[in-house]
Amino acid sequence: MKSFLIFLCVILSCTIIFTSCFNSHSEKGHEHEHHITMTAYNGQTELYAEISPMVAGKECSFTAHFTRTDSFKPVAEDKLTAIVRINDHKQTYTIDKPQRPGIYKLNFTPKEEGAISFSLTLQGRQETARFDLNGLTVFMEEDDAHEDAESREIHCANGIVFPKEMSWNIVFSTAPVEYRPIGNVIHTVAQIQPAQGDEITVCAKVNGLVTLSANDFTVGKAIQAGQPICRINASATPRNNLQVQQAQAEAEYNRAKSEYERIKQLESDRLVTSAQLSDAKGKYKSAEAIYKNLKENFSTGIQSVNAPRGGFIQELMVKNGEYVFEGQPLLTITQVRSLRLVAQVPSRYFNILNTISNAVIYKINSGEKYTLESLGGKVISYGKQVSNSNWLIPVTFEINNTGNFLSGSYVDIHIITTPAHETLCIPTESLLEDMGNYFVYVQLTPELFEKRLVNIGANDGQYVEITDGLHKDERIVNKGAIFLKMQQASGTIDPHAGHNH
Repeated sequence: MKSFLIFLCVILSCTIIFTSCFNSHSEKGHEHEHHITMTAYNGQTELYAEISPMVAGKECSFTAHFTRTDSFKPVAEDKLTAIVRINDHKQTYTIDKPQRPGIYKLNFTPKEEGAISFSLTLQGRQETARFDLNGLTVFMEEDDAHEDAESREIHCANGIVFPKEMSWNIVFSTAPVEYRPIGNVIHTVAQIQPAQGDEITVCAKVNGLVTLSANDFTVGKAIQAGQPICRINASATPRNNLQVQQAQAEAEYNRAKSEYERIKQLESDRLVTSAQLSDAKGKYKSAEAIYKNLKENFSTGIQSVNAPRGGFIQELMVKNGEYVFEGQPLLTITQVRSLRLVAQVPSRYFNILNTISNAVIYKINSGEKYTLESLGGKVISYGKQVSNSNWLIPVTFEINNTGNFLSGSYVDIHIITTPAHETLCIPTESLLEDMGNYFVYVQLTPELFEKRLVNIGANDGQYVEITDGLHKDERIVNKGAIFLKMQQASGTIDPHAGHNH
């Protein structure tokens, strides 16, 4: 009898414990209440809606997140009109502005079971967007409503929750995967060189000693058109003395003039031939030109050298007090408005060089990216032959120097040829690399993303071809993917985690 009582107590204790656990589970069964989520796009507006399980006679919540897809920032002040239809009945609700930027919340109580739909009209200064959400049901029993919501829930073992409140506060955007043309891409480097006609070299016109007009003439210094550069004293040395040359030229001029005038008088008396007169005239005109040139330009025996045009000193080739010779370069002035990019391309690409359509240029130090089109650039030429010592073909581009490129330096360049066909592509910044594998973040909902492994093909520097892993009707993160990677590393992957409205 005593053993039976002990056994009975044990059974009762277990029953009580089991009942308590069952009741506790029943009370907490909807602790992580499932919500129905729906996404829609209209014009420049994205709608992400969260709807609680809908039970007749019980208050339900409808939360809408509105995002401008041109900036991926929340709607700030727009007016929302919501029409809720249950069977043949409808109720209209108006919300003048969001409770918080981008978030509109509506509470309503359906009076009967049946099909329910939501017609939302967002009216603002930028545009009016309308969304129709259908295919929803109001249930009589709460369990049925929760089962329906749970069945609609998106499950993803590799999902990353990223609430709208987080994406609104960073540089973030999504975009649909698209088919677009992508051509062959040649990856190489190019040297930046001055464009022809964009630089000029100033030379000495006489032999002499140089005196610079300023002590701060250095490479890169701005210089104005007509600004004095230096003076060349051609009379500072006994040899090739300009004053002596001028005196000699004057004497030769006077002698030739006198001889010409004498022969001219004799020719009128027919004492000399026409050939003798013509020869005397030629010597006179030659001596006159030499004398006047020296007198007008070097009357003091000094050549004043001025800048023929404005720009920057690219190279200074003389020093103060240095002796220069006639024709010797003094300095080079460049305007740095146009530049040339000379890329060296392997000869195996020769057959497609005539189809070059664009190029993407990367500054090596800063990583800044420019397209040939954005720099107003064009293809100048490409080589038509190679030599035994160099199997590379030079390809020359000309660009406007709007990117502050440094002449003489090198840049990475992706030369793009005309595409042969369209293929599935994504922006290069959408692609992340992890231990040699490439992946993207695919949008399951605007707050839930899947890390997806992909295979890549051609890459033109702006877009990359996806050969496997994506479909055309999917949407991916094209800006801010690194933040999702950081979010995943933090361990927040609970599909019920996130914001609290």
